[in-house]
Amino acid sequence: MRAHFISAGALFTVLASTVILSAADTKQLEEDIDKIKSFSDTYGNSRLLEEDPAQIAEVIKQAPAVKEEVKQIVARYDPKSNEGRKIQFPLGAFERNFGMYEGRIEAFKRDAPGQITKHIDEAAKMADQAVAEKKPLFFTGGVPQRMRWAADKLALLAAVDPDAAKPLQDRYDTLKPTIPQKEASLRNEIIAANEPPKDNYSGPDKAQLIEQAKSAWKEKHADAEIVAVRIPGQQWKRDTRWTLQRDLRTWEKTDRSKLQAQLLVKSKTDPKLLEVHVVDLFKDHLANDATKAVRWDDKDVPVQNLILTSKMK
Repeated sequence: MRAHFISAGALFTVLASTVILSAADTKQLEEDIDKIKSFSDTYGNSRLLEEDPAQIAEVIKQAPAVKEEVKQIVARYDPKSNEGRKIQFPLGAFERNFGMYEGRIEAFKRDAPGQITKHIDEAAKMADQAVAEKKPLFFTGGVPQRMRWAADKLALLAAVDPDAAKPLQDRYDTLKPTIPQKEASLRNEIIAANEPPKDNYSGPDKAQLIEQAKSAWKEKHADAEIVAVRIPGQQWKRDTRWTLQRDLRTWEKTDRSKLQAQLLVKSKTDPKLLEVHVVDLFKDHLANDATKAVRWDDKDVPVQNLILTSKMK
């Protein structure tokens, strides 16, 4: 019988390879568990339909891909192995939350057409009443609020039931251009009723954020005279998620928080007015909390965003 010996160097190579494989497997397991937990949190958020329609529209589009990704994750592990047992708890939470999400979507499909119709009807009626009875506050509250509700729900309905959304979208698109026309007859009264945005944020980074917002605006509007910067939100809103990329194979994790700054800028056409412009602030938690400012470049300032200079103290 021949004895087989392995050199110390070869043994080290074998052990090192085993360690590398183990580390890779551990990293894969951690990533898979993180994905399942993130999916579970997203689809388990019962308030998403009301609070963030733009995000839920993306969530709806990705739902089939999410189910398939979870299926592939489960298939990677023997359910009797340690790894397989580790994914069972987050997997159970995901299955419960996803089931409840599907129930909420079915309820939305059932109720949304009637709700959207009501929003559109009320917006049209309030716009006519505002003009007839000289009620400018209708154009700063009730009318834009109902138009926003209708637009948000239409975006969601289009994602889950395009056939039901189309006739309602046509009604909305017909009404929308008539609102500014009716507002025009009460322009001065609406401006007089407008109030400056609130300034509720008091975090230790407030001064830095204000300067970032100003710099972002000045990048494109160098000669702008910024009178003040207000941050209405009391705290950052965090959003952690895994998103399917355009190649339809790769999932990318993002973890960032958002806060909005509103700049009061002197009007170039009317010295008695200030224009309210928006700069979104983002904090990237996967990049050492680096912050980035993204401005909104609206060509036309809506009348609701015009403030009398005399209202600034």
